[in-house]
Amino acid sequence: MKKYTIFVVIVVIVLVGFLAINFYKKRSIQPDQLVDVSLRLKWFVNPSYVGEIAAKELGFYKKNGLNVTINPGGPDLNSVRLVASGADLIGSTSFEEVILARAKGIPVVAIGAEFKDNPSCWISLKDSGLDKFEKFSGKTVGVAYGDNTEVLYKAILDKLGMLKANINEEPFRFTFAPLLERKVDVMPAYLNDQVITLENQGNQLNVVCAKDYGFNPYGNVYIVTEQTIKEKPEILVEFLKGSIEGWKYVQKNTEQSIPLLLTAMQNSLESKSALDSVRATLDLMNLDKETIFLMDRQRIEDTQDLLLKFGDLKQKIDIAAAFTNEFLNKSLK
Repeated sequence: MKKYTIFVVIVVIVLVGFLAINFYKKRSIQPDQLVDVSLRLKWFVNPSYVGEIAAKELGFYKKNGLNVTINPGGPDLNSVRLVASGADLIGSTSFEEVILARAKGIPVVAIGAEFKDNPSCWISLKDSGLDKFEKFSGKTVGVAYGDNTEVLYKAILDKLGMLKANINEEPFRFTFAPLLERKVDVMPAYLNDQVITLENQGNQLNVVCAKDYGFNPYGNVYIVTEQTIKEKPEILVEFLKGSIEGWKYVQKNTEQSIPLLLTAMQNSLESKSALDSVRATLDLMNLDKETIFLMDRQRIEDTQDLLLKFGDLKQKIDIAAAFTNEFLNKSLK
């Protein structure tokens, strides 16, 4: 009887091994079996997306069965609109845009937050002495009307008891020439982008960040539609797996990731600025202290409160429906 039991155990082990091998073969998807996925960026290709670029170029997405196309965003290529229309499966945008979209009935959902710290800041030339928001009164300040930085700008003014009437506002036109020519005293910028580029061009800057005043909405977040969540949940898990591997590669091999980034950017950025921007981006992701892409409900509710008071949000949305950690939790397993 004992020998029979041993024989049965051996047979079971062999069968399990056989099934595991066949399962692995099925999971090892060949190139012609890859699922096409398009990712629409929030903006043009830049260092903020080096993790996704690495995941694509080094085969991390393909290993998870996906053929990912990375499409640039821009003023006329709104990621929320393109994802909602089905032109792209996954997008990247700010959480403010997710909330505002859902308030308009656009069913986009965040499935992961890349930047745990918000990159929004305001810059001035070093010799101006404008190293605190409190010093902006009586100065000419560039304001990106309709942008998420405008909401943060209003919130900080309110917190400090400063009046907009005491500031000479100028519309921000995505050029920093007025600042460098001293026609404008202060301009909005992103900590991991324009700040790096301007400093590497030899400009000494004061940098004042929104997070230093207690306002810290999530930066880039991945978005999909409710329909995609229902119909293609497995794709979202595999996409997040590939993205996680891409970002972890960049964290461990930062300098080696720069050639991949510069190729994707068609060498439109010099290498030192690219490296510095990637390092600043990794700092914003806070990978050593926080779980990658994980979202906290309280942070999102705080963002909604900002939009209700200082933005275009007229009434609260259902926050629970605006984000989910479900696919991230599965991908981390």
